[in-house]
Amino acid sequence: MPYMNDKSINDDVTMPGGEKPLLAGRYRVVKQLGQGGMGSVWLAEDTKLDNKRFAVKMLPSILVSDRRSYERLKHEALVAMKLTHPNIVALRAFEDNGGNPFLVMDYIDGWTLDDFLAQNGKFPEEDAVALLKPVASALDYAHSIGVVHRDIKPANIMIDNEWRSYILDFGIAREMQETMTRVTGMLSSGTLQYMSPEQLHGADPSPAQDVYSFAAMAYECLSGKPPFSRGRIEIQIDNDIPAKLDPHLAIGGSVMAGLAKDPQKRPASCMSLLVPERRRSIRTGPRDRRSAKSCIQTWTVALAVISLAIATACVVYAANAKNGQRRMASAYATAKAENEEYGKRLESRQRESKAAEDRLNIAVEDLRATREDLQTARKQLQNVEKEKKEKDDSEKTLMDRIDVLVADKSVLLEKQAECENLIAKMTRKIEGLNHDVEAAVQETAVAKEELEKSTETVEMLKKQIQDLLQ
Repeated sequence: MPYMNDKSINDDVTMPGGEKPLLAGRYRVVKQLGQGGMGSVWLAEDTKLDNKRFAVKMLPSILVSDRRSYERLKHEALVAMKLTHPNIVALRAFEDNGGNPFLVMDYIDGWTLDDFLAQNGKFPEEDAVALLKPVASALDYAHSIGVVHRDIKPANIMIDNEWRSYILDFGIAREMQETMTRVTGMLSSGTLQYMSPEQLHGADPSPAQDVYSFAAMAYECLSGKPPFSRGRIEIQIDNDIPAKLDPHLAIGGSVMAGLAKDPQKRPASCMSLLVPERRRSIRTGPRDRRSAKSCIQTWTVALAVISLAIATACVVYAANAKNGQRRMASAYATAKAENEEYGKRLESRQRESKAAEDRLNIAVEDLRATREDLQTARKQLQNVEKEKKEKDDSEKTLMDRIDVLVADKSVLLEKQAECENLIAKMTRKIEGLNHDVEAAVQETAVAKEELEKSTETVEMLKKQIQDLLQ
């Protein structure tokens, strides 16, 4: 059975100014939030939950055109639904609208981290740490229950108006990209800049892959660009070392460690990437020889001092983090105001882009049809070539057989001639033997007669002898 109808909200069935569609009998579409190669995202109201707003992601028809793809995506969605963390955008449902599957997620009003980086560039370190800590906490939580995101990147991090950060598309985005590659036979546009070396080569998902991607994202927040962003990125990921971060950055070394080629050499968690190195350089024993009592006293004082320092640092850090959030919220408000000024021009460009995308979609469909025709023609050509080869092989085998039969016939003719000569000789020999037999028969008859005469003569002589003896 088909898993996607010919028409859906993703195929622009809804008309501007018309009645707003109701998906799965409950979600009323309000407006489109975004459009990409992996589906369109819409703002919708749940009519069964007092019109609470959710984000609805319509899945592209090509991704759910076969049962295997549909079931894999549904499985990933069910796994994502089990995640409960305040900084993970919750996936609420995997719904179906008359054969058109879609995902229902919590709606976050704000920007993606990718949008903010494109608008403002890199962050001050304390702001970056404040923003990334909730993300690290959410990733470590997911890893603790055996779930790997597989597609950590700035575009999958949402920032709301209170400057809180959230992770989107847990496990779904990468599964969709891999399904697109499997169904179309072409590599889908992905997030190569944030992929670990082992993920690039198709290794099984592991927390170490998310640690690498998180480190790559942190690297971009601190430097303004990903570790590798130009040229043959896949080769650089395998072989090159990223440019070192500013040596004054407290977490620079940790972030660089997260980009290690060997997964075993990366930090065990995402949160550990955000711990300043100086906090991890505490001595573990006295340098000189002291008595046990002296050591205990020294360590007691040291622990008290360390505890006081940690408490003071926490207070200062909390104050700095709060100030950083205020500054980032102010920057966000300024950027949002600037963005509104360009709204009209962006809308115009979006319309032009939409028209171009429609033309591109038509071209893609034509290309897909052409590729299918080409594949069919190639298969037919392969079949013809295979039949021709089989016929050529059969013909060669037949000719070889004919040559063998001709050679066998020549041998048989020679054998026949030899047999005929032998038969003639045997015939002559038999005739001679017959003649000899006849002669022997005659001689035997003569000898028999002579024997009979001799016998009579002997009998007569015997009689004469008897007469004489009497």
